Amino acid sequence: MPQNLTARFVETVKPKAGERTTISDSVVEGLELRLGSNGSKMWSLRYRTRSGKRNRLSLGRYPALSLAEARDRAIQALASAVSGADPAKERKTDKIEAIAAERTVKDLAEAFFASPEAAQRTPQTNVMESGLWRNHLAPKLANRTLLSLKRGEVRACVRQVAEASGNRTANYAHAVLRRIYNFGIREEWVEMNPAQFQQLYQHKSRDRVFSEAEIRLLWETWSVAKFGAKLGVSEPVAIATRLCLVTLQRAGEVIGMHTDELDWTTRSWVIASDRSKNRRAHHVPLSALSQFLIRRALALATASSVPDDIEAPLPRLVAEYRGPVFPAIHGEGSVDRHVVTRAMSRVCEKLEIVNGTAHDLRRTAASMMASERCGVRGEVIARILNHTPLGSPVTQIYNRYDYAAEKRAALELWAETIGRMTASKQLR
Repeated sequence: MPQNLTARFVETVKPKAGERTTISDSVVEGLELRLGSNGSKMWSLRYRTRSGKRNRLSLGRYPALSLAEARDRAIQALASAVSGADPAKERKTDKIEAIAAERTVKDLAEAFFASPEAAQRTPQTNVMESGLWRNHLAPKLANRTLLSLKRGEVRACVRQVAEASGNRTANYAHAVLRRIYNFGIREEWVEMNPAQFQQLYQHKSRDRVFSEAEIRLLWETWSVAKFGAKLGVSEPVAIATRLCLVTLQRAGEVIGMHTDELDWTTRSWVIASDRSKNRRAHHVPLSALSQFLIRRALALATASSVPDDIEAPLPRLVAEYRGPVFPAIHGEGSVDRHVVTRAMSRVCEKLEIVNGTAHDLRRTAASMMASERCGVRGEVIARILNHTPLGSPVTQIYNRYDYAAEKRAALELWAETIGRMTASKQLR
């Protein structure tokens, strides 16, 4: 119940132990003294805008702001609200504009990449987006203040990126800047997003699928990498590239494979959630061909020999090895994920295979599995690809069936199909 506050009362009043207390003033409607559980005292004003919206305006702390001063500020704010303004919104706008006039786009980008939101994305996404910022956006925009950057200037910047690096890169850079400014809006650094406009360049999704003859040629070329053919491709990278085709997994996931993800008892590979694109752990049944290739990669990683027979136990040195299946030659961790992409480009160029990329292997495998050649159902292929299941979120929560048996059968059938296409009499 409101009460007639006095200077003495405000000075001596204390909150109940461990509780927050709010005391309303009967002299100025909406004025409140808020007592924190730690003994702090804060003045605030509850009011309605002309449209009827309820709002609260913080006036200041006691004793820096006395009772008389708090009443004066409250009366001024109420008069402003009656005239159609929104004092709390105006203060927020003034604060944001002050921040935007002082801080730069670089400051916002650094805050964005260091935020908890960035930690929730995959490391690959963060590397890609930070690279786009560093290489294409920062040289042009880093030192601009947030308030001074206009939409037309962002469009001009995106066009410059397109001229230098292509339309697709320009669209990606535009999307990164849009996300950076949206983060700034959420954090109340800016009110408007100058990058909020439709992408300037339309690009068609790739639909490249390798022919059977191209797969045969690629497979034969990868198979002789260990004999020193002048491919510019090492044997481990050739194995990783073949695994992209055999398992249908992304090049970055294959090249980052770790022994901790492999279960030889169940003959499975589980890609950790922090490495998968959709942030879900992904179970990949290993066909006989996949096992053969991984065993060979482990032999190279440990500088040892492994029996060709996948039923034979692994040598002790290999079995006890814990680390990347495709270790970097220099430094720790796995080989850089772009190595497979570059290797695929070199091989396609040497073989005169036009417009082929590492990701096209995944698309080719999925297309051929769905064709009459294999006849695998689309739902099973989607699970192998680790695509997000169709349907409502509620349906996805209850449909936890992993299709493990179906995935294993499909991948074994696909491995056999590769053997027939490449005329392989044995696993190579």
